[in-house]
Amino acid sequence: MKTHQLLTTGIFCLGLTLSIRAAHANQQPSAPESGVQKPNILFILADDMRPDCIGALGNSYIHTPNIDRLVKQGVTFNNCYVMGSDQTAVCTPSRAMLMTGRTLFHIPMDIGSKGNNPSVQVDFQMLRASGYDTFYLGKNGRTYNPGCHAADRCEVFSETFSPKNKDICPDKAIAYLREPERTKRPFYFSFAISVPHDPLSPAPEDLALYQGQHLPPLAPNSMASHAEFAGFTLRDTDCRPYGVSTVKGGITSKSSSEQMQKALAEYYAVITGYDKQIGRILDELDRTGLTKNTLIIFASDNGLSHSDHGLIHKQSLYETDNHVPLILCGPGIPAGQKRDTFVYLSDTLPTMLDLVGVPVPTTVEAKSFAGSITDPNHVHRQHLYTAYRHEIRTFREGDYKLLLYKVCFSNARYTQLFNIKEDPFEKKDLAKDPAQAERVQRMIAEARQAGKELGEGVDKNMNYARTLKFWEYWDKRHEFGAGDVQHLPEKYQIDSDKVEWDD
Repeated sequence: MKTHQLLTTGIFCLGLTLSIRAAHANQQPSAPESGVQKPNILFILADDMRPDCIGALGNSYIHTPNIDRLVKQGVTFNNCYVMGSDQTAVCTPSRAMLMTGRTLFHIPMDIGSKGNNPSVQVDFQMLRASGYDTFYLGKNGRTYNPGCHAADRCEVFSETFSPKNKDICPDKAIAYLREPERTKRPFYFSFAISVPHDPLSPAPEDLALYQGQHLPPLAPNSMASHAEFAGFTLRDTDCRPYGVSTVKGGITSKSSSEQMQKALAEYYAVITGYDKQIGRILDELDRTGLTKNTLIIFASDNGLSHSDHGLIHKQSLYETDNHVPLILCGPGIPAGQKRDTFVYLSDTLPTMLDLVGVPVPTTVEAKSFAGSITDPNHVHRQHLYTAYRHEIRTFREGDYKLLLYKVCFSNARYTQLFNIKEDPFEKKDLAKDPAQAERVQRMIAEARQAGKELGEGVDKNMNYARTLKFWEYWDKRHEFGAGDVQHLPEKYQIDSDKVEWDD
C-alpha cells in the first residue's frame, strides 16, 4: 500500500478532525472500523473551463455561488495542470489520463473504440471492485469511450447545452441520488457533461448578468498577435461564434475587441447556468444527508483562450489553456484552504482512491497528492512537464516557465521564458535576456529528463498512443541560428497553402 494511502485511508470513514490529522501527519492511522461504509464520490468535471472563472477565487465579475461553496468547504489546488495532448481535441487525452492515471505518452490507443472493455483499467473498474456502484453521466465522444461505458450505468449527453435542455442532466443526477440503493452501497458518480464547451447558448437571465456596466473585461494580454509574440501562428480549431480567420489553421481572431468581449460574456453566462446545475446536485446531497459521507471533486478537462495572446481556443500551452481548476471537499478535508504545490489533473485518480481506501492498481502512473491535502507545506511535485502534439513543450519550475516551439512551416525553433508570479499573463518573454541564459539552458536539460521520466520516446512498441516526436526534431532545427533562443523575424510569415506542422 502506498504511503499516502496509509496516511489517509481512515480519514473519511473515521471522521478525523484537522487537529488530530495534523498531530499524526507522519503516523499510520488505524484501519476503518468494520462495517463502516466507504465514502461516496461525486466527481464534477467541467469541459473547457478556465481556473480564473470562479468567483471565490478572485473573479469579481462572474457569478458562481455553488462552485464558491465548494471552495469555502474544501481545499483548492492553485497549480493543477493537464499534462498535454497528442491531438487538437485536447479533452480526449485529458479525460483518458484522468480515468486511467496514465501519462500522456502512455494513454491507451482504443480511446475511440466501442464497447465497455477498455484496454487499460479505468476508475469505474477500480472502484467497482471495491463495492462501489458506478455511474457516468457525461459527454459523448472526445473522452475515453470504452472507459465511460465500463461504468455500471452509462448515460451520454450528446445534445448542445441550451436553455431548453439545461435541466436534463441535473434531473438525471437527482433521480440517481434519490434511488434507495444510494444509502445502502457507496457510489462513484462522474458528472462530466460538455459545459461550458462551445457553441455557447446561455439562458437570457444568465446573460443579463453580464451586460452593460457588468460586461466582463478582456485579459491584459488580449488581442496580442501570437505571430508577433511567439514567432508563428499556432494551430487552433475553428470556434464558430467568434469570427476567426478562414485560412486553414487560422486561429488568430478577426473579431474586434467588442465582439470578443461579447463572446466572453456568453462564456461567463454559460458557466453561471452550469453553476446552477451543480447547485441543484449539491442541494440534493444535503437534503438526503449524503453530503456527510461524500467526497466531492470539481475540476475541468482543460482551459480555454478568449482572445488571450490573440488565441481563441485551447491548442496552446499558455496558462489559459492547460491550467485547470481543482477543488476537493468532504468529511475530513480542511475547509477554505488553498495549496500552491504542482499537481497534474491525472494525479486526482490515485488521490481519490487513497482518500476512500481503495487500492491503487500498478497500471496507474500518476501520484497521489493526498499528503498535500492534509499538510499545506507538503510539496507534491517539484516541477511540471507538459506537451502539445509534436510542436510544443513546457517545463515549469518554481516561478519560471519555459516554452519550446517547433516553428511551423520552417526548420526553426523558438524559446520563451516567463516568470509566472511576476507576469501571470505571459507578456514579457525573458528568454533573450542574457541574465537568463544559464536558466534557459538548465531548464531545457531538465525538460528533456522530465519527458523521459514520463515515458516520452520510451516504450515505442507498446500498445499506447503514437509516440510524440519532439526532441529529435528540436535538435535539428537551426534555420535562424544554432542557439536555443533563435532570432526569428519580427513577423514570421506563414504559407497557408502548406500542410500544417509538416516535418
